[in-house]
Amino acid sequence: MSKLLATLAIFGLLSAPSIQAEESGGGQASYVTVSAEGFELAGGQGAVRVHQKGSVTAEGTPFHLGNQDCFSTALLAAEGPPTVTFGYCDSSDEDGDVWIVSFKNEADEPGTWELIGGTGKYAGITGSGTSEVDMQSSDRMVISWQGKWTLK
Repeated sequence: MSKLLATLAIFGLLSAPSIQAEESGGGQASYVTVSAEGFELAGGQGAVRVHQKGSVTAEGTPFHLGNQDCFSTALLAAEGPPTVTFGYCDSSDEDGDVWIVSFKNEADEPGTWELIGGTGKYAGITGSGTSEVDMQSSDRMVISWQGKWTLK
């Protein structure tokens, strides 16, 4: 009986799911605008659809030197800056593994982002954080980001 219990105990330890540690960090991402299309909404508001390509600089993280293909929509007040911008980025590393991040930026507040999935080493990834725009022109943007994530 004790051999059976010992075998079951060893099997239980070996088959237990591994616990993945939460990591944290941050970096920058630089983008160039590929296209932007504006259109009018009711009540004098407008919207702009934007496609950007970017690169992540985040030494010591699994995202360092990743490439991003991002799509967003900014809702515009009748006067002034965008009231909210939301979208997503398909991101890939040098091995071709992909992670997907969604984001939302509201006027005068830090942006928020969430990791929503991935392939290869990013399969099952979860995480979230904040971002801020460091520089923005008509066709370029640089953001700083920070957050926490868990690779499964």
